[in-house]
Amino acid sequence: SSIGLSTNRYSTIFLLQQPNVSSDIRIKHFVESIPLELQELFFELEPKKFVQYGKVHFGYIAQDVERILYKYTLNKYGYEQAQLAMDQYSLLLKDESYLSLLYGEIQVIKDAYYKNKFKEQDKAINNLQEQINRLHDIIKEKELIEWVLIAKQSNSIKMKPMI
Repeated sequence: SSIGLSTNRYSTIFLLQQPNVSSDIRIKHFVESIPLELQELFFELEPKKFVQYGKVHFGYIAQDVERILYKYTLNKYGYEQAQLAMDQYSLLLKDESYLSLLYGEIQVIKDAYYKNKFKEQDKAINNLQEQINRLHDIIKEKELIEWVLIAKQSNSIKMKPMI
């Protein structure tokens, strides 16, 4: 059931709490990770500033989302099946004349991308820290060797007989 129509939308909804969206695993099927290629394509999606109904808004352009999704389905399913495959994704809705977006779906894809990037950066930081630690150990070892050599030279100078 729906509230409103695509041609007759509510301009404002006042809620005491966040909307409750079904998310139980028992109503989901074929659960898998979001493909990296899709994540990378959606990372390129640029937020925009625009005026709509006389007010300044921030968000995405539905046609940009449509292009990204088409590019993904074209690469994954080929030309013959791309448009049909697009209809299986719940990212944008079409009525007779306008497109609309499901922002939560887009954000989940972007969150997956950021999570992967954070993991990559964390791994790179850990590798760099290990390299720094190894270099630090090499420097300490070199300083110790130099100190030992200086000490030996100092002792050999003291031990030379004076004539």
